[in-house]
Amino acid sequence: MGKGRQNSAVDVLVERIVGLTRSQPRVSRDSSGIRIEFDVTPDATRQWQQVLALLEQGTAFGMTDTEEAQVAWVRMPPEANDDDPAAR
Repeated sequence: MGKGRQNSAVDVLVERIVGLTRSQPRVSRDSSGIRIEFDVTPDATRQWQQVLALLEQGTAFGMTDTEEAQVAWVRMPPEANDDDPAAR
């Protein structure tokens, strides 16, 4: 669809994460849903209450420690991206 396409819940969540963290989240899809993950940056830490409110929009969320960084993730149901033709 064109510019007039309504943003999906996933698109909106990704945009808000970018606004709070100043980094691009990673989005992956599988048959059980959509996973959005992002590094916990200093910007994210300073605005943690807003970040937590975004994470709570998913069906599950959490944090993972890696050797390089802390990563926050949120899982969205597959239908959260229903208006994305690529998700069908």
